[in-house]
Amino acid sequence: MAFYLLKGLIASPTPLFINLFEASGLAGVGMPYSPDATHPVMLANIASIEIPPLTMPLIEWNKTQPSAFLSVFGVDANQIADRHFMPRLLLGAYFRDELDQLSSVGMRKGHRMRLRENTRVIDGELSGADVRLTDRTGGDPELFDHVVLASGHDWPDDDGKFRIMPSHWSGLID
Repeated sequence: MAFYLLKGLIASPTPLFINLFEASGLAGVGMPYSPDATHPVMLANIASIEIPPLTMPLIEWNKTQPSAFLSVFGVDANQIADRHFMPRLLLGAYFRDELDQLSSVGMRKGHRMRLRENTRVIDGELSGADVRLTDRTGGDPELFDHVVLASGHDWPDDDGKFRIMPSHWSGLID
């Protein structure tokens, strides 16, 4: 995930100007943990203890959340354990909060941070030593000296037909 790259970038002693482009309206959540793509009963496919911490481990973050907030996701605040599989939507809330925390840490360290939600990058091309990015907002392309692409997920268009979407790692794709 791009969060771990961002964590590394903000550790730099050299001040950076970091632009984060997010195609959706809610950066940090990611499609697998988004209310737009996930059913509320779906659990993450990884236990809490297996998610490397960003600014705070997931288990500790869960313990700081109000019981009423956790109950929305079907989580009992008194039953949280590091080997539990949390609801995907709750994990999305954690990742969004961690993005906000990483941005705050970055700014306190002298980095400039710009979050650009609802901004889908549609093209990138070399322009000398820079990279020119074009997005769907219709504005002029912008130049960047370094670019990291985290392409996320791309679900097929919904044409009303049932389809099997096998894991890329299962061998079923071949």
